[in-house]
Amino acid sequence: MTYDPKTWVDGECLLAADLNAMEAGIDRAQGDVMKLYGVTAAIPASDPLLVGRLYMESDLLTRWLRDNGAGWDVVYTP
Repeated sequence: MTYDPKTWVDGECLLAADLNAMEAGIDRAQGDVMKLYGVTAAIPASDPLLVGRLYMESDLLTRWLRDNGAGWDVVYTP
């Protein structure tokens, strides 16, 4: 399925820039895996265009991390 982004204009309570950024993020993420799993050493580089990706560690730490666009934040430690 191909995503067809729209170009938004300002409305009363929504700003076009916010909606266009959301559309760009959806379009950019197509085909990218947003939930990743593997060992700590295999965590991919952070990507400011894929903020929100989750990485579940499978080795000793078993933490869950979230891509914040500049690095990975630990969001869960069992």
